[in-house]
Amino acid sequence: MQQPDCTIIIPVPTDSDSCITLHLHTRCLSAKSVFLRGLLSGVSPTDLIRDLAASRLRPSVPLRVPKNRLPRLLPSPPSHPVVFLPVPDPASIQALFHWMYSGNTDRIENALDHGLIQWEGLARNVEYLCLPTDIKVFLGRWYRTWVLPAPCSPHCVPRPPDEDDQSDLDSEGDDSEDDADYPHSGPSTDDELQSDDECDRGRTRDVKPLVQLCGQLRLCTT
Repeated sequence: MQQPDCTIIIPVPTDSDSCITLHLHTRCLSAKSVFLRGLLSGVSPTDLIRDLAASRLRPSVPLRVPKNRLPRLLPSPPSHPVVFLPVPDPASIQALFHWMYSGNTDRIENALDHGLIQWEGLARNVEYLCLPTDIKVFLGRWYRTWVLPAPCSPHCVPRPPDEDDQSDLDSEGDDSEDDADYPHSGPSTDDELQSDDECDRGRTRDVKPLVQLCGQLRLCTT
């Protein structure tokens, strides 16, 4: 493969001075990500965010993006663009970039199984980058296998909801507006995509109910 011809800078909000710097290939990024293809071709970041908001499951909920959090091309030569890319979940982005290069989900699945990355953050990155259906199918299948609550299984009798259940759903509904503010977590690194340990970072394995995201991915897997 040719030498990397673009640099991606991903801020890590847990530390205002930290970032992940990756040296990648525009051809691989543009082939998989509609969002990055538009950004690298000069489309206005504001227009890209507006299109992203319109494609969300709940477009009535505004996608609030501070100006300093807009993805953008930084001053750089056309032959080697430098992209500021504040993805929703920095912890899982390198595993996702590995899939964009290889088309193989083994690395993502292994990181999910070991709690190195979290399904919710990965799903937000997939949505943010406007990635193709095949990765959404994988995420939907993994969610149904490992995260979907037992009462949702076709072989189980659903338990009648109680007050606690309703409280959880109400809280999740309140949180859905905050989803667009890009919650992040994860340590910083400055590494090449080819590194074998590039995805050995992440968050806890605790998973809360995902009313909005799992509903959206189910639409992609039916």
